[in-house]
Amino acid sequence: MYGLDREHALEPMQAEVEHQFGVLDYRSVDADLIIDFSDDSPPPSSHRLLTPLFNGRAGELGLMMALTGSEPILVELIDSCRPGSAWWERPASVDREVLGKSMDGILSATARLLLSAVERGGAPHPSVKCVSQAVSPQLPTGGAVTASWSFAARSFIHKVTRRLTDLALGDRKWMVAWRPGGCAQLLNRARLGYSIVPDDRRRYFADPFPFSHNGREFIFVEEFPYATGRGCISVLEVKPGGQTTSLGIVLEEPFHLSYPFVFELGGDIWMIPEAGEGRGVYLYRATQFPFKWERSACLISGINAYDATLLRHDDRYWLFLCERAWHSSGWDMLSLYHARDLFGDWTRHICNPVIIDATLCRPGGAMFIYNGTLVRPAQNCSGLYGGSIELCRIDNLSEDTFSQTVVGHINAGAFGCHTYNASAGLEVIDVFGRPPGRGQIEASFIPISADVLRPYRSADANVQPPPSKAMDLPTTPAL
Repeated sequence: MYGLDREHALEPMQAEVEHQFGVLDYRSVDADLIIDFSDDSPPPSSHRLLTPLFNGRAGELGLMMALTGSEPILVELIDSCRPGSAWWERPASVDREVLGKSMDGILSATARLLLSAVERGGAPHPSVKCVSQAVSPQLPTGGAVTASWSFAARSFIHKVTRRLTDLALGDRKWMVAWRPGGCAQLLNRARLGYSIVPDDRRRYFADPFPFSHNGREFIFVEEFPYATGRGCISVLEVKPGGQTTSLGIVLEEPFHLSYPFVFELGGDIWMIPEAGEGRGVYLYRATQFPFKWERSACLISGINAYDATLLRHDDRYWLFLCERAWHSSGWDMLSLYHARDLFGDWTRHICNPVIIDATLCRPGGAMFIYNGTLVRPAQNCSGLYGGSIELCRIDNLSEDTFSQTVVGHINAGAFGCHTYNASAGLEVIDVFGRPPGRGQIEASFIPISADVLRPYRSADANVQPPPSKAMDLPTTPAL
């Protein structure tokens, strides 16, 4: 199905597969389940019938037509067991100018949604609510061929324009920015200025995590040297006078590292960096802070996990992470794992992936308590990777449920933004774009009213935010 065991999701099925399973007419077969990948409108059936639609159109042609437009991709899975309430997802389209790559990712996410629907046997997903969008099933005037030529022309113009702009103004890159004050002041003041950490143009910095130790302020970051093309973890120090100094690389592996989630527990300082290419979630302990670290454990093995973020909640440890399935992007599938002990056996959440949505899945910083509410920063990757930050209120979190509500956005104007952290004496973000001449950027927080919510807000809207021992503080890290 969708060629998931081969190089591309769009490769045709092998003849032996067709011979083994046959090509059946569901009208003449008494099947328990039928998944319809055709672009015909099936008549009503007494069987359980699952039909994926791409912006309202069926089949791969429907997906191609969705990608040639400018609207976000919405995949609806029409389920005869849930009339009027479709399963749905908003997968990431990594590069819409590269049609095959985008289709690979979206079809992989669609396969994951199909598996979730089949595994749950028609039971409602805890985070799913019907999304109704009036999308015409008709092809645009001129049909698919005209649309494809138009897509190719737009893609060519876009790529040439982007390359000429980069040559004229300099390439865009990730940058880390900071300001004093670790109490989420941006959420209180709506707009604040941040100082860009300078680099030598031979590397970039991203994914900042502040940490205070023995009266000194540090920022752990992903460092990406262009010479090696592989991320590693380095540390910056912010001096009392406001100067930032790079203390160098502190952790390297044969695979890419980023997102250095640093925390203190049991008298030791620990780090969980992103190690998706290493097929696991690894825990490191500082042996000589901040310069030397040793790997202490592999918490979860055998998965491509991105931006793992740790939370202590209801006597359990929780890991929020994005998981890459087959050819998907790694931006749009939020999975949860839980354990009684940090070094214990980690268990997959029964509803994984709990959300498939490029707008608010991938973690974007440590979770924190703000005015008594548990808040999770999430990356909005719908327009581009790390386009902005969505702040989500955790409404319900248990071994068999999860729900969240978007309560605000953080953006940096013309820049992309995909990490926000506030702890110790620092508030940090990272931004993507061309370096500003003055070395300063502004970030904005835009709150959302409680009655202006995302389409799939919590399936149980009456669930209250979880209690917290830190309710008396305006903001504090959740771990």
